[in-house]
Amino acid sequence: MIIILSFQNCKISHTYNAQNYDTYEILNKFNSVLNEFAPEYSTVIDGGFSNTKEGLPMGYTIFDLNDPDNYSILSENKSISFNEGHFYHFSSIFMDMSFSHIAYLDKGKVIIFKAVNCLDKGDDFNELIDFANKKIENNPHKKEIMERIQNYRNYGLYSSEDIHSMNVNCDCSPCE
Repeated sequence: MIIILSFQNCKISHTYNAQNYDTYEILNKFNSVLNEFAPEYSTVIDGGFSNTKEGLPMGYTIFDLNDPDNYSILSENKSISFNEGHFYHFSSIFMDMSFSHIAYLDKGKVIIFKAVNCLDKGDDFNELIDFANKKIENNPHKKEIMERIQNYRNYGLYSSEDIHSMNVNCDCSPCE
């Protein structure tokens, strides 16, 4: 947090760094996207995708693609921190509802590429790659971050009750 003190007219003003993201606001955006693409999850859990009061995702996982040690999984009781200029992969843990969404935090805004693994439902994966290349062009870890973005499905936790149904319900790319 950056605090700017102004002694003109004896007033104190507060300015916050753009990296101060409200965790619950971001989680609510993620919940909305997940519930939009997999409304049937509300038949599994009343109310659909949500988070605990501690900020843990219920029914999905979140992975920071800039920093793979920063992730959130309910079963591990591990919460995530949200950082400016980072990409996040979030998806349902249930394979048949596991549409992959990639969020990017940019100057206080959350930009979400929805269902990038679904050719017939989601945003264009190549547009995400172009966007990411531009956003991190000067990042010294660009190569590693781009590799994780391109292999986003490796950063998630998935399960299936039906072992014969290990695919997402869409024309996918990459397919499991």
